[in-house]
Amino acid sequence: MLKKIRIGLAVLRTALTGEKRPLSVTFSVTDRCNLACAYCSFPERGSKELSTEQILALIREMAAAGTKRIGFVGGEPLLRNDIGALIAAARTAGMFVSLTTNGTLLRRRRNDLKNADMILVSLDGPQEVHDLTGKAAVNVLLADIAVLRQNNVAVCTSTVLTAPTIEHLDSLFKISADVRLPLAFQPYSYEYYLSVAKTKEGSLAPSPEMFKSAIKKIIQKKQDGALVANSYLYLDQIKEGVNARAQACLAGKRYCFVDTNGDVYPCSPVTGRLRAPNACALGFKEAFRQMPALSCKDGCLFPCYLEYNFLFSLSPRSIINVLKTIGIR
Repeated sequence: MLKKIRIGLAVLRTALTGEKRPLSVTFSVTDRCNLACAYCSFPERGSKELSTEQILALIREMAAAGTKRIGFVGGEPLLRNDIGALIAAARTAGMFVSLTTNGTLLRRRRNDLKNADMILVSLDGPQEVHDLTGKAAVNVLLADIAVLRQNNVAVCTSTVLTAPTIEHLDSLFKISADVRLPLAFQPYSYEYYLSVAKTKEGSLAPSPEMFKSAIKKIIQKKQDGALVANSYLYLDQIKEGVNARAQACLAGKRYCFVDTNGDVYPCSPVTGRLRAPNACALGFKEAFRQMPALSCKDGCLFPCYLEYNFLFSLSPRSIINVLKTIGIR
């Protein structure tokens, strides 16, 4: 509770002063992955990873710069043998710590996750949908999630809205209800939904009409009491497609993305598209200060970033939604 109060006060102070401060950092610690999901290209990049010492130093620098939340992502972060130490260091620094994983290594690495506040686990639907990406057996995954929750670690899904997932939404909501597991949905492909793309992007891509119908169904399920982690603000904004220009983007002002090699970007969608300063070369605080400004023209459908915009703008509905989600054990 004390940590939440400190985070809340930091968000409030930053919103009132308007200062540029990295309250939230999403940190890619590896490009490696033990899967090859059709909707993810990170493993193809093969970026050089930072050492344990480099990341620990950056965590200390982030804390000094005012970071209150850090999210470890990849690739598959649990492939790093030092991930437990990284989580513990961030926790000791007073940060809210989350980690996004495909779920295949939860059982093997569960002791490394005991200091995390929130784990986001890939769950695409019932077993027949999970089989499309070679992920863990759903029953094994749910059993591993139960162990994490027994250790007081909150768990939420990271569910990509592919066509097969949309076709099995009812089954997914049943799984969620049976084990009280919050579902967090995100679009299948950033480029597919951001642009005026009219064509499908592979066999997993839903049509725009299918996507819109799914969002409306998710909204109705949430209204009926289903455990949907996405806020109404986010769902309402994307239900008719891209409409993100109405919401001021705080990427690079309140949050940022640190790439696998230490480059600092306002957000992950612009990775490689801007000339980014490197946190190891300049120090994190200076890299954040020098980070180039965004000039997005096409809106944004990334759930984490839109939710951050709502949260750091002190939207009461967003704040209540976040507190409800992280409070489910």
